[in-house]
Amino acid sequence: MKLTDRQRMIFEVADLAVASPATVSRCGMVYIDAQVVGLPPLVSAWLKNNLPPVAEPIRKILSALINTYLYPALTFLRSNCIELVGSIDCALVLKFLELMDLKLRPLTGKDDKPPPSPAFQALMPRLAPCWVVWAVIWSVGGTIDHTSRRVFSEFIRGITKEADMRPLFPEEGSVYDYNLHDGGFTDLTEDGEPANPYWYGWMANVEQYEVDPEAQFADIEVPTLDNVRSAAILGYKISNYNHALCVGPTGSGKTVTITAKLTRGLHKKFICDFIVFSARTSANQTQDVIDGKLERRKRGVFGPPATKRQIFFIDDLNMPALEVYGAQPPIELLRQFMDFSGIKAEQPRKRALPGQCHNCLSYGHSSKHCLNPARCVKCLGNHGTAQYTPNKDTDGWYDRLNIGEFKTIIDTSVVGAMGPPGGGRNPVTMRLMRHFHYISFTEMEYSSKYSIFQTILGFWTRNLVAGVTLREAPFLKGSLDIFTALVEQLLPTPTKCHYTFNLRDLSKVFQGMLMLDPKSLKCEDDAIRLWYHEHLRVYQDRLVNDDDRKWFTDLMDSIVRSEFQRDPDEIVGGRLMLYADFVDMSSDDRKYAEITDSEQASSLL
Repeated sequence: MKLTDRQRMIFEVADLAVASPATVSRCGMVYIDAQVVGLPPLVSAWLKNNLPPVAEPIRKILSALINTYLYPALTFLRSNCIELVGSIDCALVLKFLELMDLKLRPLTGKDDKPPPSPAFQALMPRLAPCWVVWAVIWSVGGTIDHTSRRVFSEFIRGITKEADMRPLFPEEGSVYDYNLHDGGFTDLTEDGEPANPYWYGWMANVEQYEVDPEAQFADIEVPTLDNVRSAAILGYKISNYNHALCVGPTGSGKTVTITAKLTRGLHKKFICDFIVFSARTSANQTQDVIDGKLERRKRGVFGPPATKRQIFFIDDLNMPALEVYGAQPPIELLRQFMDFSGIKAEQPRKRALPGQCHNCLSYGHSSKHCLNPARCVKCLGNHGTAQYTPNKDTDGWYDRLNIGEFKTIIDTSVVGAMGPPGGGRNPVTMRLMRHFHYISFTEMEYSSKYSIFQTILGFWTRNLVAGVTLREAPFLKGSLDIFTALVEQLLPTPTKCHYTFNLRDLSKVFQGMLMLDPKSLKCEDDAIRLWYHEHLRVYQDRLVNDDDRKWFTDLMDSIVRSEFQRDPDEIVGGRLMLYADFVDMSSDDRKYAEITDSEQASSLL
């Protein structure tokens, strides 16, 4: 490509890791330090352009609250907490402001709903501190690991008491355990009248879960504090048309939680499609899949059907392999789309509903009486439609079939899931990560794990024959203690790289127990023997030497003594400790049963 004397090129790069000295010497360098610009301009621009006119009375209150809570929280995060995936301060501030947009959304007239009545708008001065603190917790505090959450929770409790915020968080648990009821501003009250805001537990309105007898084990989804609050935050981000990224180690429930939310927990206007990345995924494959799900809205513009919103769930987002210069082509394609697209177009007006303003594009009033800033109907920029300038270098990607034609993609959001970098997963450029709101799937609380398997085990034990009783607590506590000991003691090494244990392994123990017909149990010892066997198959069969296997056997025996108050020799002494569903190959109904005869086992195998 030959450039004329009147043409110049400007490169904007994250680093010069792959730039040669010759390239560097031919370019003038301008280094921009994030500390020079700072974070206040982001907040000032939001207060000026995004704050609804109805919220003008709390403008100064919000500015003071942001200084009180947001900036100290960022400082505390950088000095005292560990993030699952790295973030940058400006991105966290923007995600905080997106959550504030969510709370103030009813005042904008969007979603074809009128704003709250004056009686409920009078709650805003009392709600503003709670909104800011809630947004800080789930933006700045939403990126950190399980241990750091305890530290950050104490920091939030301390700073809210110091600022004399009302209402304060309940003393029990952490600040992550509670959601905000806004006293009727958006959440319904019993009498329909304004009430004081308060904090309530995420599990307060969750119904008791009953296991479906016909359901497969993999389809059992017991609601817990961890997945309920993560699903709720994900739903908030999707409903506000933002991008979200769920981050957590393998087995933390990311995919299950996201899939359940996208398939059953969203408004019918959302269309959800699923993409799984691998090390072999290419940019062309990614573009073909996404293009195949969108339809032509007008010339050069593509999106879901009118009145719909497209959600793409991308699992294992950071799996694509690095190319020679360190980039990930599928990631760069998504970055181009998210840098220049994601236009939040208002939905077409339905009949019998208020009209749309031609000035600010909101509903419920006309342009004749509009006092809001003008917005462009084509790009939703902060200018009138007459000032719109088409730009073929933005808002989507180029069509690979019609060379030179640019595709504009609208009404589309991305939800991603990934594990922390390492073990085949690559770090993702912050140019893409800055677009996502992090939702951390940290190590599951002990109470959550206990609740899950208590529900599953209780479903199984209620089918016991009359006269046979089991103590559920020893089975549950013993399994959790064994799992914790394995995670803490048997760490992966170069020769034992597969010594990685997660919640999936724990679930396989109970899945194995559920394979046995509970009506075949004659006493509790039979259940203990089955429980013992499943732990051997799930954990001990993975161990590579006699020392580790002996350590695990001693651990099992000690749990039997301490939790069940039984002698291990009486339970497993002299037995093969083998269960299988091929004992009777002639039967159509192959039952899972113990193999007690060694000769029978030899003939079967």
